Amino acid sequence: MRIVDSGTAGFGTSCCVWAAADAVAAGASLDEAAQVAEKLLPSIGAVFVLGGLDPLCETRMGADPEGQTDVPVMTARDGKIGLLGRFATMVDAVDSMADYVIDWGDRLKVAVGHSDSTSAPLADALEAGIGPAANVLEVVRYRIGPSMGVYTGPGSVCCFMFPAG
Repeated sequence: MRIVDSGTAGFGTSCCVWAAADAVAAGASLDEAAQVAEKLLPSIGAVFVLGGLDPLCETRMGADPEGQTDVPVMTARDGKIGLLGRFATMVDAVDSMADYVIDWGDRLKVAVGHSDSTSAPLADALEAGIGPAANVLEVVRYRIGPSMGVYTGPGSVCCFMFPAG
């Protein structure tokens, strides 16, 4: 057994475990797999939309009287949160998230998560936009758990990505 500080949270930690498991499957020792996990942090990225994505909750996202929305898409890398942009529609937001992931690099492993049933269709659309890309080796799905869901809220969609070793 080896304890590793991944320096990340939520599915970012799972990315480290995923990379370490791939290393073990390829013949790495426990120490080598731990080094893979420890070195992965600067390569992990995330892009996400916080809660309130379902149409009934548009006012939480800044809907104006004419029905235009302001959907902020956030990013995370090296423990820093940033704003990718604000988009007029959820379609634009999901497209920008997919583009951001695909531009992350070559030979990517990707995880698409959603918080609840209201955000599952958006996660489906995000997965559909990412999966066919030539540089994406694998896409897995996950549910945003309570440890992160308490911060992101219902209706959240998140995507983690990292380059495969």
